[in-house]
Amino acid sequence: NPAGGNETYIIQSDPFFAKLKAWGDTIWDLWFHNHGLDGSGVAVAGIVPVAMTGATWGSPPSSCTPPVPVLVSTTPGNGEVTITWSDEHSNDPQVTGYRIYYDQAGKSQLVAEVGKSTIYTDTGLTNGSEVCYKVTTLYAGCESGFSNILCAVPNAQGQAVISATSLETGSYVKSGKGKNSTTVWVVATTFSAGDSIVIRVRMVDQATGLPLSNAVADFAISGPQSLSLTTGPSDADGYAEATWKTSTPNKRGVGGTPTGNYSASVSNVVLDGYNWDGNSLSTDFTLQ
Repeated sequence: NPAGGNETYIIQSDPFFAKLKAWGDTIWDLWFHNHGLDGSGVAVAGIVPVAMTGATWGSPPSSCTPPVPVLVSTTPGNGEVTITWSDEHSNDPQVTGYRIYYDQAGKSQLVAEVGKSTIYTDTGLTNGSEVCYKVTTLYAGCESGFSNILCAVPNAQGQAVISATSLETGSYVKSGKGKNSTTVWVVATTFSAGDSIVIRVRMVDQATGLPLSNAVADFAISGPQSLSLTTGPSDADGYAEATWKTSTPNKRGVGGTPTGNYSASVSNVVLDGYNWDGNSLSTDFTLQ
């Protein structure tokens, strides 16, 4: 003790304090070499800034793009509609579920959020009022774009009997160009060899007369040539259709679909939960 006292002092030799001193020296050096800079970025005479090492801030987050599902079917019931969509989760572990929306003239209203399922029944609906749906896929942090839109009309199904109505032949005719083009259904009974003849029928609930979607019909074609056709599922307006692609003879006049008078009739109708009433329809057409 320089003052002559008997106090005892302990000299700290812990490595931590040696590191602390080194940190202090570094901070002092940074201040000493940079304190003369005025912030303008212009070098100041006699001052040599200490170069800082580069910093890495990490990679940006990857984009979040869940797959867009496909809405497969809308099946109406008594005050309800059951919808199904494509399975996007079995092959993509990032998919956590799906959201179902109403589509209201382009506007969206959330109906429900479900887990890893591909079916949902929307209940409490008004019979006779059309409802349109679309679906999205969910990841943990984001949502996909909307699927296609399908509509259905819930109805009181009565005794669950389906009837086929308004069987007709015709074709779809496109007019206009670009954004102004339109496609309309045109009824016809006379066709030329080589034409695609569309045969369509409307499916309705026998008790209510309301249209039924997802029904499938079989057609029997009789005439110079006989064949059977099966429609695709009926749409929200109850229409199901099948196409017969006829052919022309070759250059030697051989082959082709035989011309003459034909008749198309409904031979069967199938829809889950319904029985066909058995009343067959028929319509005649000519191939020339």
